Amino acid sequence: MASRRRVVLCADFDQTLTVNDTIALLFQSASMRQPTALAREQHAARVQQLVAQYSREMSAFLAEKNGFNRRREGASAQYNASERLHQCFDREGLRAFLKGYARVDMASLQRVMDTYLLEGIRPKDLEENATRIELMDGCLDVLTSVSRIGAAYVISSNWSIQMLHAALHSGPQESEQVIVKVIANDLEMNAEGEATGKIDLRVQSPQDKADWLQRIRVQERTGADGSDKDDPCVVFIGDSANDLLAMVEADVGISLAVGADASVYKVANHFGATFQPIGTEATATLAD
Repeated sequence: MASRRRVVLCADFDQTLTVNDTIALLFQSASMRQPTALAREQHAARVQQLVAQYSREMSAFLAEKNGFNRRREGASAQYNASERLHQCFDREGLRAFLKGYARVDMASLQRVMDTYLLEGIRPKDLEENATRIELMDGCLDVLTSVSRIGAAYVISSNWSIQMLHAALHSGPQESEQVIVKVIANDLEMNAEGEATGKIDLRVQSPQDKADWLQRIRVQERTGADGSDKDDPCVVFIGDSANDLLAMVEADVGISLAVGADASVYKVANHFGATFQPIGTEATATLAD
């Protein structure tokens, strides 16, 4: 009887494991560290300006890509995986598109660092933020189960490893020894333990996520003594276009995005990737 393959589960964090995006918590922490009410208002206004600029630039990028938001000719307006089973998957086209997508994101991230909007955050702020993060129902149970029989990782473009780690390793599950390895960007801290406003970048682009997934695959099939282990089944769970390359590189890619008009489905459809429903139309596995 053939042995069952070990499962290595990799997941995005924001809006995959969490109900809401958590980056705003970091801006709020930095704002609360401002010395006066006026300074806090000015900080919030600068954040809103950068958010609006990012939105404009991303919209312009998408418009430049010849109406990517329009579904391919002949494709149903409703989510229907069976109608797209035989589309040709344009892997290189997807990579090129997401490279441009990442450039827009990086330009916005650079503005955040150049304006020091994250300056002054302290470790205790990150721990407090973690208590405010609402996790998806059942996600810690899944991570706990997988970590017992395989391995569980978070691969996130979030900006604080400490905040993510605290959110995943607090509460009653801590006694069950949840082991989730977090790979993410991180706030740069000075000697006094305060954020400088800069970010140590490790996972900025869709390609970065895919590269980390492949590193994990190699690591997980090598024993502690350097010997080869059985090739694991690598699963990636995400919710956005930023996760698509990792989904493609995984043995099983799962999207938790809700609705056929979610960006991950629009981008996948545009480049001929096929999603197969596994429960509801909002939950799908990716097959190329």
